[in-house]
Amino acid sequence: MKQQTALQSLLVITSLLLGLSLHAEVVTIHVETPGTLSSYIASTEKDQITSLALTGGLNGTDIRYIREMAGRDVTDNATSGTLSVLDISGANIVAEGDPYYSYSYYSYYSSDNTIGYYMFYNCTQLTSFSIPNSVTSIDESAFSGCSGLTSVTIPKSVTSIGVGAFEGCSGLKEIHCNKVIPQIVGSSVFQNVNKSTCKLYVPKGAYANYWLADVWGDFANIIEEDITSNLQIQSSNIKVYTEAEAIVIDGAEPGETISIYTESGALIQSTQATEDIVRINVPIGHVYFIKTVGKTFKIAL
Repeated sequence: MKQQTALQSLLVITSLLLGLSLHAEVVTIHVETPGTLSSYIASTEKDQITSLALTGGLNGTDIRYIREMAGRDVTDNATSGTLSVLDISGANIVAEGDPYYSYSYYSYYSSDNTIGYYMFYNCTQLTSFSIPNSVTSIDESAFSGCSGLTSVTIPKSVTSIGVGAFEGCSGLKEIHCNKVIPQIVGSSVFQNVNKSTCKLYVPKGAYANYWLADVWGDFANIIEEDITSNLQIQSSNIKVYTEAEAIVIDGAEPGETISIYTESGALIQSTQATEDIVRINVPIGHVYFIKTVGKTFKIAL
């Protein structure tokens, strides 16, 4: 009896420790079907995730859910969400789903490859944001009021940035731009951003392009960097998906440890990758956590 009680206690402690580690680590989710992000995250976990990387397809319904996780709902009311770091550089935004933001008589819906109007407006919980490499435009007031935002990465695919896109982002400390020729932007794009202290990182050889450009040239600290040093490895190199009755880990380096846990936190298998693609057979009809290279993936089989 004592041994059984001790074992039960150990399982509870293990589950709690796993839960704590999941909140602290990057949770990476592949959204196979746009509009289904909420099905991957239990309601009890929604407000506890602080770092999230998404791949796959995202529509207005998913963005609405992300807003709630980041502290604001569809009508701009505060929520208890704590999402701080968001990386959607490996995801595609598509035009469908529910409105992600509504104000007065206006409702805003997602558009293909666009960070839309007011998409992350007033999401003050966000501190770091890496935009979809497929995004071509950032619309008006997309990040307006995100006063907690300290770092943003803008990929070279972005060709236009709308009026007031980063207005009120007073906490910005660094902006990483991966485009050699800067976008033509209006004076209000970075209104209330401290251009004396916020560092603007640009590709090597692009300093003069930004220094000579309107608005961009107002930044006192323009720093050239190798853009490869700024890429986030978390979602682009590691993919986790299902295939028949197996979980597939694609992109793990040989020798990396891969651990699979049940939804309750019990370890069911741990192995080392021997090649780029690893297939692990597990019972179907369950939700699993996969931990590897310091990241946590959640997947249903």
